[in-house]
Amino acid sequence: MKAFRLACLVPLTLLAAGAPAAAENLFLKPALLPLPEYPMSVALGDVTGDGRDDVVLGTTYCAPDCQVLVLPQTPFGGLATPIGYPAPEGHSVFVGDLDDDGREDVLVAGGAVEALAQNAAGGLAPMTASAAFREAWYAAAGHMNGDGRLDVVSIPFPELAPAPLVADVHEQQPGGGFVRTSLHLSPWEWCDYCSLKIADLDRDGREDLLIADLTKNRIQIAHRQADGTLVRRKVEGIVEGTTLGPPAIGNFDNDPWLEIVAPGIVLDPAVPARFQLVLIDQTTPRTWKAKVAMTLDQPILDLTAGDLNGDGRDDLAAVTVAPLLIHRARVYLQKAGGTFDLVEDFELPFGNFGFAQNLAIGDLNGDRRPDVAIVVDNFGLVTLVQKGSGEPAPAPELFSAAIPDFGFTVRIASGAGTPAIAGTLEPSCIEETICVSGALPGRSEVFLRVVGPKPNGRLWPTLVKFSTSMVDVWVHQISTGEFRHYRLNGAARGVDELPGLFDREGFQPTSLTGAVLTEAAPPTAPPPPDEVFLSEEFPNFRFRARISTSAGGSQSVRKETACIEETLCLSGAIPGRSEVFVRIVGPKPNGRLWPTIVKFTTSTVEVWIEQISTGEEKYYRIEGAAPGKDDLTGIFDRMGFKR
Repeated sequence: MKAFRLACLVPLTLLAAGAPAAAENLFLKPALLPLPEYPMSVALGDVTGDGRDDVVLGTTYCAPDCQVLVLPQTPFGGLATPIGYPAPEGHSVFVGDLDDDGREDVLVAGGAVEALAQNAAGGLAPMTASAAFREAWYAAAGHMNGDGRLDVVSIPFPELAPAPLVADVHEQQPGGGFVRTSLHLSPWEWCDYCSLKIADLDRDGREDLLIADLTKNRIQIAHRQADGTLVRRKVEGIVEGTTLGPPAIGNFDNDPWLEIVAPGIVLDPAVPARFQLVLIDQTTPRTWKAKVAMTLDQPILDLTAGDLNGDGRDDLAAVTVAPLLIHRARVYLQKAGGTFDLVEDFELPFGNFGFAQNLAIGDLNGDRRPDVAIVVDNFGLVTLVQKGSGEPAPAPELFSAAIPDFGFTVRIASGAGTPAIAGTLEPSCIEETICVSGALPGRSEVFLRVVGPKPNGRLWPTLVKFSTSMVDVWVHQISTGEFRHYRLNGAARGVDELPGLFDREGFQPTSLTGAVLTEAAPPTAPPPPDEVFLSEEFPNFRFRARISTSAGGSQSVRKETACIEETLCLSGAIPGRSEVFVRIVGPKPNGRLWPTIVKFTTSTVEVWIEQISTGEEKYYRIEGAAPGKDDLTGIFDRMGFKR
């Protein structure tokens, strides 16, 4: 007998030991989208022409067959399967209109520098103007000469432009193409790891350059003059022995000019406040002075700025590193007076951060609120999506008397480049549950409940699925108007998991939610199960199951006659309320029948499946939810049984 044991997925939400407690929670827990490539840089923008922010990723460790990856945002929010376009390695990536046709294009730099033009169909193709660019690791675009067209700035390789440091400014011409001007940024030599940013720092209508050499602890600010030249300004006040990391640009005080923040590390280990957030303040136009804005408990490796909570002040999204190389995503909200509060702290997978564009801010789900995208080169893309942040993009909202006071919007991902599927409410369902189908009417793929009030006084949304596709669900509490968005990731290559989840914070009960499920204490644990369950849906199979109790025993398991099509429904503590759903799906393209199991219960579930005609039996175990974890993981077995 072949045994499978499925442990819960490692969550990304654990608070680091010793980290400050968050003062405000804006985001749902991070969602990880695994990618086969190694992403190194990220930018957001509408590169498919549908008005929604897409995710654009530069990749590395891929020469000579590198790609830029575009993850289109779907009509119902969320991201579709990545589309790859041949491109150089992507140490830096930028999205903007580079040919003055009103469509956003992509600029990639990582050795070669190339522009990819968006066509009328929403795809990308190499732009002939790329021939004007010299090889460079770092490139960005901005309005350098005031003509309204985006220009490109890059830092060429040292063998192409010997010391001192040179910036290539490529001015976009009417009708397309670029003309290059090389500007010396004396007295610097070429930098190994540069951070290159363009912004109108002094608000004079001309965009300026910020170049940080991350290996030599130098920041250079070059202001663009009316005649096109660059005037370099020195930063005062950087404490001797402080190493600065990648900077971010924003407005961090009450004056009209922009400021710069950069992570600082004091190299002297005897200094108590070794980790700092350094504010480089523009006290008067083109006069810069550094000061410590905040002491930190762990160093920041990369950060970006934007107004994340809609209060008109620029905030910070950052990647930090704790002891034992535990990386974390953190959000710092700006308070009045230019100080910051740590409000979010999430664990990230291990990656290489700090020398590329690891973060970007934009609307990732169509709710018109800013979210955060983070690339983790060893794993893929991590998204932080705001919770309770407004209605989803237009889609049918599903209602059922089984769960009063709530509406549900469901989006099931389709193939690359094709629209997502709006979920359809199935009238034939089980008690206290909403069943939702996707591509095949009548075959439920997503199951939704709202359970509680629980001991913490909250109603817990609970979601499981049979589909191997990515599923997005918006839960709407009608009486309060509150929305919450949840994502169940699609199956990754070689991983036989069907993610489910429950939300302990959920919703506040109201007078309209009295019919929502309430929890009963589990019965006394019976002896190990010996009952065999048969199903007309799967005549060649026998099933046995065990649902554990919190005390370590097991519950009585019953087959429920009120079930959905092509499914075996099993209940545990409460008769009539199905907790475990079993299917045999296929034959699939590999010629096998795939056992598929999902659960609503937070208890451990064990299932034995025997194929009668062959006598082959397989055992599956899905662990219960551990304290502080919100996963309801399901399983499917790609090798399963022969047809």
